[in-house]
Amino acid sequence: MTNKHGPLLVVEDIPNVLELLEVTLRFQGYEVFSAKNGQEALDILEKETPALIITDILMPKLDGFALVQQLRYDPKTQNIPVIFLSATYVTPEDRAFAMSLGASRFIEKPIDTEDFLLTIAELLSQEQITIPTPLEQPQFYAGYRERLKIKLQHKNHQIARIERLLPKIEADQKSAFEGLYEQAVNDRNEIQLELEELKKTIKKLHNNQMTTPTLTDLERLARNAGQILRAGYQKEHHVDYKGVIDLVTEIDHQSEEYLLGEIKREFPHHHILAEESGGTSGEVHQWYIDPLDGTVNYAHHIPIFCVSIAYASNGALSLAAVYDPMRDEMYTAERGGGAHLNGHPLHVSDTAELQKSLLVTGFPYDAWNSEFDNFANFVKFAKMSQGVRRLGSAALDLCYVAAGRFDGFWELALQPWDVAAGGLICEEAGARVSNIYGKPDYISPPQSILATSPGIHTRMLEELEQNHS
Repeated sequence: MTNKHGPLLVVEDIPNVLELLEVTLRFQGYEVFSAKNGQEALDILEKETPALIITDILMPKLDGFALVQQLRYDPKTQNIPVIFLSATYVTPEDRAFAMSLGASRFIEKPIDTEDFLLTIAELLSQEQITIPTPLEQPQFYAGYRERLKIKLQHKNHQIARIERLLPKIEADQKSAFEGLYEQAVNDRNEIQLELEELKKTIKKLHNNQMTTPTLTDLERLARNAGQILRAGYQKEHHVDYKGVIDLVTEIDHQSEEYLLGEIKREFPHHHILAEESGGTSGEVHQWYIDPLDGTVNYAHHIPIFCVSIAYASNGALSLAAVYDPMRDEMYTAERGGGAHLNGHPLHVSDTAELQKSLLVTGFPYDAWNSEFDNFANFVKFAKMSQGVRRLGSAALDLCYVAAGRFDGFWELALQPWDVAAGGLICEEAGARVSNIYGKPDYISPPQSILATSPGIHTRMLEELEQNHS
């Protein structure tokens, strides 16, 4: 008997329980990886992607709670279903907290083998498992601290029982109980250390909540991600298709993993919307990242692509960085501080006539069956201007408008990460930026954008409204 779903990862710190689980699962034909704690599990997950994770809750060196919280914030592991195993003394609050982290099932020890195997089979047979949104970091750490306190109380109670028993135990049994006592004391010390580290983490998190990123932070992130793109340029790539002509390469994923990891490490309470992994929206701190804008160009070895990063505070875009690694061009903007290219101020062109303007646009990936295919607009503006270009990177299109290389850019169907950074850079360079209906919000759906030098915005808006009123 073999299993078609992929390997299982079992995380359990008690050797005989771990061995029993491994034997049971392998007898049923499952491939099994095993770890004695959460840290070992993370090491395995760097190399393997299991179909299911079965983890104990109470373990030294990163327990089940902390392990699953990390999994839910990692795009590679966030959708892996998890079964929690618990000791009999786990409280209802422990159980509720475990389920809030995205556990698919909760099984209490001693384990009923038949129920255990049925639960695994049911989870693996489901086509799609709904995983809840990860807990906010402050919420997780507050709950986790309470769980550790309960864990410490249990361990202190265990130590006290052994201390009361030791003087009464026969000499031939004493060494075994002394070993239990030593292990219990070691476990208690580890829990106390973990609580101390958690106290520091909560304090650091509180301090981070009072801070926001700087433009220097965005420049550093964009430049480092850009080096990933440049290093992989003109090599053979593994190309997947999100749609008929909507590509993604392994370099998109590498760049995004770097950006997500750095932002979550430095600003763990912030929300991130990213092209490849999606993400969450937040009211106070919001990032928009496109790890490789211009993937089709990149896959075809056309050197027109970039990294795009924007940060919004309390719903307003405030910082932006777009980096073109092939030309070493760093476009930046800070709300109220202007836009710059490699440190030099940017300003849009002073073109006031549509006939003398050079425009740029893009088309949706489903242009063949979309009412917003943009073809009619393309033909119209091509006849009314010096020409219309199509570069294949919305972020660079916007930056080129900010730099005065183009006089206007429009597009009808986009995502927030496509335009957030470039839109702010255009605004700070003096462009008029709106959606195609003249509204100032070009981030919220249904999304569209028109960014131009001030002199031609009204005329272009009028033409677009004729086609989309």
